This record gives sequence, structure tokens and C-alpha cells, in this order.
Amino acid sequence: MRWVVCRELPVCLAMGMIPEVRADQNFRSIRNMLSNFGQILKYMSKTRYSDEELMEFKKVIDEKLELSKSELSGIEQQMMELRDNMADEQGGDWFDDSSIHTEIEFLTKMAERQRQFIQSLEMALVRIKNKSYGICTVTGELIDKQRLLLVPHATKSVKAKENEQPAPPPQDMRSETPLYTSDEEVPPID
Repeated sequence: MRWVVCRELPVCLAMGMIPEVRADQNFRSIRNMLSNFGQILKYMSKTRYSDEELMEFKKVIDEKLELSKSELSGIEQQMMELRDNMADEQGGDWFDDSSIHTEIEFLTKMAERQRQFIQSLEMALVRIKNKSYGICTVTGELIDKQRLLLVPHATKSVKAKENEQPAPPPQDMRSETPLYTSDEEVPPID
């Protein structure tokens, strides 16, 4: 094995990650090898957040979790009050009943979103415990620390999120068959 002037290269050579450089290799293959070496060094660099950083993230998540749970209980309290008021005013104006039903439906959707957010935060705490927090599920790279401080339940890096295909729009409820065939004359629009 040949030793090269880089500290990490002998380790990579010994592991068979980079082939030895022979004197008869041309410049292009050496340049390609060095490019691959840069990618290997990038991979060998930081692969997870330190325990101190994980504790910092845990603190942020715990604060958001506490706030989210109190918001959820407030939403549930509002729903209970609306239902109690609706039961007390049975037989009132139909417009009032419709308004109350709409408000309850809105609060139900808000509560469901809040429950999903709480569940995402709890899953982030599990990832912290497993020391896999902050690793992108798509690329395997570390998610940017600033992103995790803003969105602590994130599981994908910005790059992976940008490359993600948007969800297809919902199918139109209209039938796929045209109203007029090519044989029929289309009436003019006035």
C-alpha cells in the first residue's frame, strides 16, 4: 500500500475505498479519484448531532410540546362549550344552528391538526432517544440545524423536500366522457 500526504487517505486505502495510485495512471484518473475521495470525506464527516445538540433540540421540542398540548386542551374546551350551548338552545334559529355546526367542524379540524403535530413532536423525541434525530430520511444527510430549530419535527432536509414531487391534484368529479362527440356539432356560445 502506498501512503499519500493526507491523514485520512491511508485509512480509506486500507479499507479499500480508494484504489492505490500507480505511477502509470494519467492525470484524469487521479483527478477522478480525488473527487471521489472528497465525497468519501464528506460522508465520513459528521453523521449525527452530538449529545449536547440533541439535548438542545429536546428542550425546544419539549417547549413546543407543552404549548401544543395546552392549545389542544383549549380547542377541546371550546368544542365542549359549543356543544353544551347547542344542547341548551334546542329548537332555536336554524341559522344559529348552522353557524354552530360550522364552528364545531372548524374546531374539530384544528384539534385533529394539533393532535398530528403533537404526535410528530413525540416521534421526534423518540428519534432523539435513538440518536437518529436530524438525519434526513431521504438523503441520509444531516438536516440543517436552523431548520430543526424552526421545524423540530422535520424528517427531511430542504434539498429532499424541494426534490419531492407535489401531490397530484384531486380528480375532478366530472365524467371523463366529452359532452359532444366529434360527429356532433358543438353549439355556439353566445
